[in-house]
Amino acid sequence: MGNGTRTASLLWTLIGLITASGSQLLVAQTRPAPMFRPGPAGVPPVDRLGQSWMEPAPHSAGAVSPNVPLDPTLPPPPPGWDPAVFWSDGQPDELLPPLTTHRNGFFQYLEASAAWLPQLGGELGITEVKTDLTVALPAPTPRFPLLISPVFHYYSLAGPTTIDAPPEVFETWLEAMWIPSIGERWRGFLSVAPGVYADFDAYGSDAFRMTGRAIVNYRWRPDELELFAGLLYLNRNDYLMLPAGGILWVPNRDTRLEIFFPKPKLARRYRWGQRFEDWVYVGGEFGGNTYWVRRRSGVEDLITLRDWRIYLGTERKWDGGSRLQLELGYIFSRVIEYRGDSKSYPFDDTLMLRLTWRL
Repeated sequence: MGNGTRTASLLWTLIGLITASGSQLLVAQTRPAPMFRPGPAGVPPVDRLGQSWMEPAPHSAGAVSPNVPLDPTLPPPPPGWDPAVFWSDGQPDELLPPLTTHRNGFFQYLEASAAWLPQLGGELGITEVKTDLTVALPAPTPRFPLLISPVFHYYSLAGPTTIDAPPEVFETWLEAMWIPSIGERWRGFLSVAPGVYADFDAYGSDAFRMTGRAIVNYRWRPDELELFAGLLYLNRNDYLMLPAGGILWVPNRDTRLEIFFPKPKLARRYRWGQRFEDWVYVGGEFGGNTYWVRRRSGVEDLITLRDWRIYLGTERKWDGGSRLQLELGYIFSRVIEYRGDSKSYPFDDTLMLRLTWRL
């Protein structure tokens, strides 16, 4: 490294330390109270239960960007100088603006995921492929938006021949979710989702099911602490409804605790920079569903797959709501049930590898 490059590196490091100290004091004096910023159609997009329903507080007006030189006569940063790494000591919490969790306009996101549950010990193995599109409509107004989500999920089953299970099943539905707001603290999430749940051989009337949800949200301390309570109408053969709710606690921009049932998620931010954040998290969910299928005898029947899942994941988030997730999980309490013979077929535990990409 030449003397010029070494000098430039030292100058930029010194500027970073001075900027961090000065900005920290300035932001501490000028930090505004957290505010809720409505997104398109009034709120950030709503995913399944446990998804992000909040948006961080706006960027402090007095903060100084780490990428703006204080003296224009200084030389440029040395090669390889990464502000995201330099500011990894917590300073970006004040100096970088928070990521937005939604897009302005009609299109919200397109999500695709693939999961592999291996057939350990000759037991049941499953390959899952899922797609999900969400768009937003100002219906009836931007403050009371309507989200439309066409969804398609495909499952390939591989298991012992002694189990009378179809080789593949699918589920597809169209969800319409209305999000009314009352004042600045109360919100509701009301949805209906007509859908088809079957294999590719049986299309009886029982393949069609209506599902939905009704959730009340109280924003106790906006952008920090929120309460949720309600019901999920699953309309499954094993569970008609499930209670849903919990607490969303965001003590700081590095920690997000979604203490929800039936899909909790505890996340910690470990790296960040301009327009991106990296998180690590642990989560859980209630898996499975009920499908109308044709059995080997030719008789059509309802089959229910059920399991519980816990997983460790890492996630890259981008500004605007895009994200990439990789998860490694443990699947337990696995059961297949038929309505016709009232039998249950338990399976050994297995693992899960899942990749999710949201655009």
